[in-house]
Amino acid sequence: AEALAEYEEPMVLHNSKFDIRFLTHHLPELKAWKWHLTNDTLSMSHLMDPLRPAGLKPLSARLVDPKAAAAQRLLDEALTKNKWTWDTVPLDFQYYWVYAAMDPVLTCYIYEKLADHVEASYKLAYDLEMGATRVAAGMESLGARIDPDYCRRKITDLIAWGDQARTYLKEAYGIANPGSSAQVLRALDANNVDYLKKR
Repeated sequence: AEALAEYEEPMVLHNSKFDIRFLTHHLPELKAWKWHLTNDTLSMSHLMDPLRPAGLKPLSARLVDPKAAAAQRLLDEALTKNKWTWDTVPLDFQYYWVYAAMDPVLTCYIYEKLADHVEASYKLAYDLEMGATRVAAGMESLGARIDPDYCRRKITDLIAWGDQARTYLKEAYGIANPGSSAQVLRALDANNVDYLKKR
């Protein structure tokens, strides 16, 4: 907590929302997180290639070293064999430490591979993504005020609108599932939409 409170240089995390929520929950003396110094390789990888897995280990295996997930595999095998959970794995278990030590190293290597390209080609989208991540993390930690009566009134309207939108997307563009990035990207490509530039 003392080091993080005094640290004023850029930092990189993979899935920053999870890590920051964990740190601020267990280290309340941090008070506020320095989002302006935070970079997230999970968000970067989603922007650069939304159709590929963006988990730390698959991304590391693709961008850093094919053997990058070995410590994860060995730890998973030991957890299964010994019926351990994350709460019961012995703290002195070797592969637990290898797994923990490799995560920040792999994250830094991934950042080195992605940062310049994201800065050059996706800066606006990345800044927006990091802003949304910050807001979502705050909502998950603190909750969000809602008007229950308004929500109950609007749910019927929103369900009807969603049904109409899904029907339209299926009929007009062949998108059966608007939540599928692959289907949306195929439709954009088929219609020659340049989705890499702001309109």
